[in-house]
Amino acid sequence: MNDYKYKVKRKVIINWIKENNINRLGISYRLDQDDAVNMIGYVLEEMKKERLIKIQGGKIDYIFFGGLPSTCRLIEKEFKGLVRTFIGGESAIETLLKMGVSEDRIPKDVSEGSKYDDFLLEFGKEVIDSEEYLKYTPVNRSNYREYGTYKDTIVKRIDANMKSNF
Repeated sequence: MNDYKYKVKRKVIINWIKENNINRLGISYRLDQDDAVNMIGYVLEEMKKERLIKIQGGKIDYIFFGGLPSTCRLIEKEFKGLVRTFIGGESAIETLLKMGVSEDRIPKDVSEGSKYDDFLLEFGKEVIDSEEYLKYTPVNRSNYREYGTYKDTIVKRIDANMKSNF
């Protein structure tokens, strides 16, 4: 993929897709966003020329891209839904749905686990948004000479805390 600008290298990718009967293609790139958009564009053009995309009668029904949020936004804008993007942090169920798996085919344990994860994320968001945690001051644990220095150790921290009715 590094040499996507060269037609001969893109041909290697296209041949690999054909030889392996690929029907879903995923590309991940987390470096330069312009380079990522160009990479997807070049490869997509070759795929269109070879009529590999399902809407043209080809086998590839989904193209995925995983990358930085700003890059994903550019790719979504540039390719108008032809490429499904992943910025990271998607739940298991969200990932499967984006990959075209219908809800009725998602295992119950994955679905329930995803609901639990969503609940935890919502709870965390509520805690952060309420800013209640800002009302609490941390306990001062600097009651020994080595506190916060290079000579500090976990043993010294435990000893100091045990002496101060921790």
